[in-house]
Amino acid sequence: MSLKKSIFSSLIIFLVLVTGCSKNVVIDEKKGNLLNYDFEISDTQNIDETLINQKYCYSTHIDKEYIAIVTYKSKNASMRQYLISKDGIIDLTIPKDSDFIISLHANRTIAYTWNIKNNLDNGVIQFKNRSWIDIPMPESEKGKTGVNYGRQNFYFKSIESGNEKVVMRYEHETEKRNEFFEVTLNIKIE
Repeated sequence: MSLKKSIFSSLIIFLVLVTGCSKNVVIDEKKGNLLNYDFEISDTQNIDETLINQKYCYSTHIDKEYIAIVTYKSKNASMRQYLISKDGIIDLTIPKDSDFIISLHANRTIAYTWNIKNNLDNGVIQFKNRSWIDIPMPESEKGKTGVNYGRQNFYFKSIESGNEKVVMRYEHETEKRNEFFEVTLNIKIE
């Protein structure tokens, strides 16, 4: 019996060493078992520091992305993650008078970035700013060329009850190319 336990323990240690550990990166989480949770923001002026330490899902499929939506009011925040296909649509409900962040995987090692592609003119939400954050890389990924778990965060304030559409596109920074990943977020403020 102890030989089986010893082999099993050795196997677990081997898997951890081979796959690496990261408290922030989850690859291809199964649908329905996404990382949705509540957390606290101790300093809303430096929210990026809190977001760096959160856990995010990532997809290895070229035509799928995980989008993280963080809503917060005061120090109470919640993270909801959605798996979406290229040209997909997500319907979201955000509480009125709260702040929210659309957080998207963005690889800084290539010349692509996320942009808002439509006018936000309904007076329902207000775009505040955007930022980049670097998520700690799993040990198994360190040193690999082109691997990056960075994120672009888009900060918004919900202002009035109503509906607003946000079209986000991951596109080349300087060249017009037909290769891009676009998603539409239908946001309902209530």
